[in-house]
Amino acid sequence: MIKDFTRYPEFKFHNITDTEFMNKHPDMGPFDLVHFDGPHMTKNVLTQAIWFANRSRRGTRFVFDDYTKYEMDQVAYCLTYFDFKTIEAGENKICLEKKK
Repeated sequence: MIKDFTRYPEFKFHNITDTEFMNKHPDMGPFDLVHFDGPHMTKNVLTQAIWFANRSRRGTRFVFDDYTKYEMDQVAYCLTYFDFKTIEAGENKICLEKKK
């Protein structure tokens, strides 16, 4: 739950759309954990993933929700250019980690 993270001052919850977030915070980062749970269209997920990948560092983890509803294989392939590798996949979620 979100409230479990409120004791950490570095945790910031942004309850806005993905596009609004990317436009409002172009210089934000680096990110250690990103949970993708929004538009379930490959184009949108890929746009988000690349935006965050450019603002990630070694050890950053990306968790994608409902990844079977879009072309996750294409997203994961594109993220290999940023040194992300799949570390775990379940029925509804998949986790990638930046290795370098």
